[in-house]
Amino acid sequence: MKNVLKALLAYLILAGSTTAGFAPAHAATGYLIGQEIRAPYLYCIYRVGTQTKEVRMDAGRTCPKTYNF
Repeated sequence: MKNVLKALLAYLILAGSTTAGFAPAHAATGYLIGQEIRAPYLYCIYRVGTQTKEVRMDAGRTCPKTYNF
């Protein structure tokens, strides 16, 4: 009986992980498209798929060409 329950649990976990509702979050890579200085920070602007995202950096830093979100 324990083996049947273990097999059922394993099946549900594997089946659930392949559907959109249970899919684990994956890191998305953003590509640098611009930068702005808004004192006292540097804002790096990245394109992630069809979205645009900003990352705030401290003064004196530079924007990396890619950024993992």
